Amino acid sequence: MKQQQLNDLILQSLEHELGGVQVYRTAVECAVNADLKEEWSKYLGQTETHVEILTSVCAAFDLDPEKKLPSRDVIRTVGEALVKAMRMARAAGNPEAAQLSSPASAWSSRRRKTIWTGSYWANALKS
Repeated sequence: MKQQQLNDLILQSLEHELGGVQVYRTAVECAVNADLKEEWSKYLGQTETHVEILTSVCAAFDLDPEKKLPSRDVIRTVGEALVKAMRMARAAGNPEAAQLSSPASAWSSRRRKTIWTGSYWANALKS
């Protein structure tokens, strides 16, 4: 793996986690069910930890964590769209429906599939 590709992946991963923080914060605000609120709060805490870790990775690689990249714009747009969808559902006046339509579950599914896994990074750093 080329260094630039690795740098881009690190910054994209950071953007994904930053978006996740916003998605989970909004999901927690929309949650009516206590179990869902607890689960999404747990994910929020984990995601905030991921942001801290990836910010440290940026520092270790001498990367600007605010660096603009087209790929980061795409990832940011997806997160913003999910937050907007949750807010629209909540504004419609039916909190239970807003909770059910919450895309936080979709974000959670994607989160499990993201490149933010130990084995991926271990292999990437070896290259």
